[in-house]
Amino acid sequence: MIKKTRIYIIIIAIVVIVIACTSVTSKESKDNLALDQIVYETETDNNIKSDVVLSDKTDDGTHIEIIQRVELISGVLSQTSWMEIRGPEGKGNDYFQELKLFFDDYKNHEAIRIAEELILEGFTFDAPVGFILSLGELPELERVSELESSLTDRVNDEEILERFRLALIDLANESNFNEFYIDHLPDYERYLSRENEKLEFESIDIWMAEFYGYQKSNYRIVLAPAMFPSGGYAATAVSEEGEEIAYQIIRENGRNGGEPDFIRDYLILTIHELGHSFVNPI
Repeated sequence: MIKKTRIYIIIIAIVVIVIACTSVTSKESKDNLALDQIVYETETDNNIKSDVVLSDKTDDGTHIEIIQRVELISGVLSQTSWMEIRGPEGKGNDYFQELKLFFDDYKNHEAIRIAEELILEGFTFDAPVGFILSLGELPELERVSELESSLTDRVNDEEILERFRLALIDLANESNFNEFYIDHLPDYERYLSRENEKLEFESIDIWMAEFYGYQKSNYRIVLAPAMFPSGGYAATAVSEEGEEIAYQIIRENGRNGGEPDFIRDYLILTIHELGHSFVNPI
């Protein structure tokens, strides 16, 4: 009897060990999967090629991201009178304060002066981010497609937008903005991972396809931790490969201090903002 009891104890011990090992392996696999979802694509000389991307939960090519050139235009706007209209409460979140401080030494740069001039012309709200997303990636910011009338109609002369593009290239190079961006990659990863947990994009994608009668092939959800207040913008652009992209830009809540905090429920906002890519061309 004692012998049998010992055998049972040994068997139970072996089972417990196997279960524990399986559990650890499973946890490691999940942790590795989460890490594999973060993609940092770089070129030589530390130039970021395609920004920070956290893959979403579907396989349709949609992803949530923080885009380097959007952070550049956010930093430029932080030095303009736009902050008096659409700035944060108080000093804003910690990241915004760092971004603004980074560009404080460039208040007299041509890019800041042109941005202020554009604001006075009414080139505001979604226009600056729509313009920067119509361009290629840094450091070149190449014009990859024709500007939409929703942008050109808000300036007196389109030539100012070309001057703005060239000035932004110069500002990014002169300030070494790429270094700021790289230094904040761990922060971006943290913001993206946290917000990705809120997304249920597959259900939104199905809803829009059923409502509008057809499906878009490329959606991008862009976090803008230094744009305010809570809510979003929409933009449509063509990639350097000639593919149409529908963007939804998510602005930060605009509260004072702490980490960037975004909207709690993405469903209604996403349907609204991405809906612009269907409705605006009509």
